[in-house]
Amino acid sequence: MNIVSPALALAVMAYQRFISPHKGFCCAHRHHHGGESCSTYALRVLGEHGVGHALVRILRRLDACEIAFARLKAEESDKQKEEEEDQEREQKANRGDGKSSPSTCSTYRDSNCGPDACGKADVCVCAMAIDSCI
Repeated sequence: MNIVSPALALAVMAYQRFISPHKGFCCAHRHHHGGESCSTYALRVLGEHGVGHALVRILRRLDACEIAFARLKAEESDKQKEEEEDQEREQKANRGDGKSSPSTCSTYRDSNCGPDACGKADVCVCAMAIDSCI
């Protein structure tokens, strides 16, 4: 009996039990493509094909996992950039950027409401201001 295959399977199971739960993220290949994790795949192919063929397949799978990780990281970076841009647009909108300046508003329902009602020269946040001036 070949002792290498059970030893490799034991090493993979030890990884699954003691390392994987503490690393803080799941298998990138499983996350990106669905299906089983790379370690579960390794155990399966070790049992089905023996060490020689399994090692080739496992190495290919780990290469694919590395590519999936890079894609996930790029997607996360893109998503973070979009969120930052959304926040920036929201902050500009809250400051009144891109809208008519309150100082150009001349008609208010209440004489106490004007460009300086909120204490900021670039924003008029007065509930009594006409909608086009907010």
